[in-house]
Amino acid sequence: MAIKYLSAEKKAKKKRNRIIITVISVILIVTVIVLYLIFNTDFFRTKRGAFIRYLQTTNDSLETIKIIRDKNLIEAKKNKQFLVNGEMKINSSANIADSNILDKLRLYVVTKGDYQNDKINTDISVNNGGDELAKLSLIKDSDYYGMYSADISNGFIGIQNDKVGAILADADLVNAGTFLSDFIKGTKFDLTSNLASSIVDFNTDDVLEESKLQKKYFQNYFKMLKNVSDTAYTKKQDDKIVIDGVTHNVNTYTLSLNERESADLIKSLVDKLTQDSLTMDFITTKLRMLNLSEEYTDINTLNRRLKQFATEYQLNPSRYGKLSISVSEEKQSNIQTSISFGKNSIIINHVKDDNNEMSIFKINDSSIKLQKAGNKVIIALHTINEDRIERGILITREASGSVDDNNLEYLYNIRSVNGIKNIELNYNEKFTFGNNIGEINGFKNTENLVILNEFNKDQISEFVKKLESKINEVYISKSSSIGISVDPIFTF
Repeated sequence: MAIKYLSAEKKAKKKRNRIIITVISVILIVTVIVLYLIFNTDFFRTKRGAFIRYLQTTNDSLETIKIIRDKNLIEAKKNKQFLVNGEMKINSSANIADSNILDKLRLYVVTKGDYQNDKINTDISVNNGGDELAKLSLIKDSDYYGMYSADISNGFIGIQNDKVGAILADADLVNAGTFLSDFIKGTKFDLTSNLASSIVDFNTDDVLEESKLQKKYFQNYFKMLKNVSDTAYTKKQDDKIVIDGVTHNVNTYTLSLNERESADLIKSLVDKLTQDSLTMDFITTKLRMLNLSEEYTDINTLNRRLKQFATEYQLNPSRYGKLSISVSEEKQSNIQTSISFGKNSIIINHVKDDNNEMSIFKINDSSIKLQKAGNKVIIALHTINEDRIERGILITREASGSVDDNNLEYLYNIRSVNGIKNIELNYNEKFTFGNNIGEINGFKNTENLVILNEFNKDQISEFVKKLESKINEVYISKSSSIGISVDPIFTF
């Protein structure tokens, strides 16, 4: 009897163990599934929670700015004298000139630089069948920048660096009709009033860097979105968006506010920001690195501007319109953030895989694309001008050789579109580092030199208009002499 009892007890114990193991296994499986759903999907997240989660990752798009830079080249230029020889030729064109004419054109660029002594010389010449058609010399000498062309002036035209931004604003270059001016106008924001006071050589990594403490503080601003009503958040599942010609299947989460709600949210954010000395110090420090004016680098001044904006929004919300923010996720990554307010829109795209990373920043009618694809770097600027004419520049760069072997070479393919006119160019430049690159000139021995800083706003504006007119005259005349019909560089 005792043996039978022990046998039955063992069977019961084994059964209990099997049940315990089964229960533990089920719990572990369920736990793994739940953890997977929590960390890899939005299954347990509300529409608001998912929206905030992806919105916080928008600044990942700025990483592309870092990876397209050649850090080895940047460091070498800082520590060694360098010589750059560049040559450009035209591959193809449409609605510009006969290919037999364009095939003879060459552009040569020779740059000598010494960052430690703060001097750079650049000579640019355009040749037609071996004959020099035009030449332009550029000099950076410490705090001065200058240009000279015998076809345009009798001497160097210079600018002292400390007031470059003010002079460019006084010259009203935003209405010059160039690609850059059309690009700025296409943003529909007054960017010329925000120009840096001078040209600075800043470290991109320093500007984009965030400490853990700063990231923690920024979380407080995202948390404020939790105070917005649940009904303001929506989700569109299996949505489709197109980025750079590629269709992506995404889930899109949107925060939509009416004009009054938009004004109230802006006021709450501004009130918190202007009382947050740490974040304000962080922002003004970064803007100071870009050498922007005191309006943006002085905390008190920036506080006043922000409060003024929030007050104006409160008093006249219809002027700024409704605020809508959408984030689109693909495989748990935010690939597009879209912000619209009134008639303005800002779209930030960021797509990344093992061998490719791309960011596109679009403000109204103007956009910038930055892409690293394998060993290629791609930069594209695009806009639509006031006449609804498409203008764009696409630059593709490949590198060969290295700084260490002193044989670095960049190969560029450049495509430009201006309405029905387009042109494709190839440009290659070779870098040499060392102390045997030849003399680097400055302004010390320059007799004929005009410094624009010495004149007032009206004089500068008048001078620049005459300069633009002269450049147009020379450009059209030189082009006509070899059988090319061109539009003026500057329009009025």
